[in-house]
Amino acid sequence: MRRFARKLHRYAGLTLALFLVIVGLTGSALAFYEELDAWLNSDLMHVPPGRPALSASELVSRIEAWDDRIRVTGRPG
Repeated sequence: MRRFARKLHRYAGLTLALFLVIVGLTGSALAFYEELDAWLNSDLMHVPPGRPALSASELVSRIEAWDDRIRVTGRPG
């Protein structure tokens, strides 16, 4: 009985240790989310200079022309 308890304790401990390692790694990845995102998706973080920004009225007209079901009734701020 003692031998069985020792093996059960050993393998339960190893299983829980593996679980805790996974939790620790994913937790540290979440702590550095912004840095990892900037490193992995650096091409998405940079917008090359190009055309000038559109006015709010031009944006509204383009959005409403894109889909007939959309009607812009107001805008914030």
